[in-house]
Amino acid sequence: GRKGGGAPDAAARVVERLTAIEGRLTRLVGRNQVSLPPLALNNRLGALSSEVNQGDARPTRSMQAVFDELSTLVDAQIRELDDVLRREVPLVTPSQAAGRQ
Repeated sequence: GRKGGGAPDAAARVVERLTAIEGRLTRLVGRNQVSLPPLALNNRLGALSSEVNQGDARPTRSMQAVFDELSTLVDAQIRELDDVLRREVPLVTPSQAAGRQ
């Protein structure tokens, strides 16, 4: 069998992976609020949407290229989230999850 707290380790891994996904999708401000992390995908998509909505013409090729790139990056995060939910969350029991709060 496994030695040491495998289940608490599983809960810690889930929290770590979910925090990493959240950090790539949204801007997480750490302890030092003076030094902000880089813009996350939601910020970049919002900026693109603002640019597209300002014009009366169709989005430019470069706007479409940025959208395609951002869509690919978001899709990767969704796949990673699906992986965590499918493979790792079932390893964490409710009592272990409650202990992490």
